[in-house]
Amino acid sequence: MKKIACLLACCGILLLGTVTAFAGESVIRVSQEQIALRQSQTNFEAEIEISPKNPYAGVEIGVACPKGVTMTASSGSSGNMSAGPVLAGDGLYWTSFFASDNTLSETMKITLQFSCTQSFETGDIQLHTVKVLTKNGSSVDTEEQTPAVRINVMRSGAQTTDTDSAADSTDSETEVPSTDSALSDSSGSTPAGGKTDSGSHLNSTDSVEKASNPNGDATPETGDDNSLVLWLAVAFAAGIALSGTVAAIWKKRTYEK
Repeated sequence: MKKIACLLACCGILLLGTVTAFAGESVIRVSQEQIALRQSQTNFEAEIEISPKNPYAGVEIGVACPKGVTMTASSGSSGNMSAGPVLAGDGLYWTSFFASDNTLSETMKITLQFSCTQSFETGDIQLHTVKVLTKNGSSVDTEEQTPAVRINVMRSGAQTTDTDSAADSTDSETEVPSTDSALSDSSGSTPAGGKTDSGSHLNSTDSVEKASNPNGDATPETGDDNSLVLWLAVAFAAGIALSGTVAAIWKKRTYEK
């Protein structure tokens, strides 16, 4: 029974230590989750804030960069010693800031500087690992986290914006109203902006017709003026045919006599 009681007590102590460590995890955040680069920009920076719950001796972070981006420098708001950035391989950089003892208690603000190629378009900078170091006698305790913190970097060129604006202006100038709006305009409603619609155009045409015909009688459509020429041509052809017929009959009678 004593062995079982001791085993349960050890498990309880370990569980309590685990819960305390979880409750004391540092708060990690970034100043901005997205960075917009100009068309020719090749250098930029990002800021990370780490707030440990208890006094600490330093922090160490691992930052994974996308292809075309490299970390060139880093600086911290606390600690009198620093190391890095050091490339550990496959775009992963390590940098650290620390003091000789647990004299740090405020939020650690780390500024990371990057460079990228002009062909770089978009990618995510990932905060891969965060380690908070606490000195415990001659040893060092480490609180390690793998936060899912990403900073999206995207290039937004001015030329692309100008092209899009020109395309939008062209579309707005050549925009054709929809069928529904055209039908609503022809029913006599006035569109927004006070523009004259097809319904008002028809109304003005009707007014001109009424002015030319004060009695209000409906004037039938006579068709295009070209139809008069067509009828004259038909009448001329009919006259020629009739003349030919009369001439033939006259010759026949003369021959019989």
